[in-house]
Amino acid sequence: VQAKITGWLLYACAACMEKACFQGSGENGEPTGVITQLSGNHAKAWANAPTFDKLIAMVAACRKANSFIPAMRFVGDNGVWEKLSTTRDTEIIKNVAGSENVAAVGGKRLLDAEKDIMLGKQFIESHLMPAKTLLFGDFSQLSLCLWSGTDIVVDPYANATAGGLRVIALQDADVLVKRPEAFVKATGVHA
Repeated sequence: VQAKITGWLLYACAACMEKACFQGSGENGEPTGVITQLSGNHAKAWANAPTFDKLIAMVAACRKANSFIPAMRFVGDNGVWEKLSTTRDTEIIKNVAGSENVAAVGGKRLLDAEKDIMLGKQFIESHLMPAKTLLFGDFSQLSLCLWSGTDIVVDPYANATAGGLRVIALQDADVLVKRPEAFVKATGVHA
């Protein structure tokens, strides 16, 4: 039982650290995550309309900042995965009257759902990403700094009158984004 409870506590600490890496607020002792730090050319608002051109713009923003390496990846939650897997590449075509029509080109989906590949880059699904947000970047530029091992403290006093124990896990950590320009986020990927 002790090993099982310890495993649960360690998993909870790991999940909190992953969430902080992505979306930590930087307040009340929480590290500032990579998504919280991105703005300007490295933050795109998609309004429920992902396109091939918008994906290219994300990659181009990293290239312009001289932060492009072949091992870069896309990360999003399962809602983003679903939206990108079901959205086909489209092209705006002007008809004879000069008005614009949207037509599917080649029927190719933005994300290859079988291989989790988009623009030749791997897509990683994480339920700890903020909803409706797609992140692209060089994750070697994101460091999780652990200042100690995980402390597991058993408190026999807090619930003593009920005959219970209180078990606390503490992991002292920080997030360092070495080059924020190595990342681009898109918000509003789906409704």
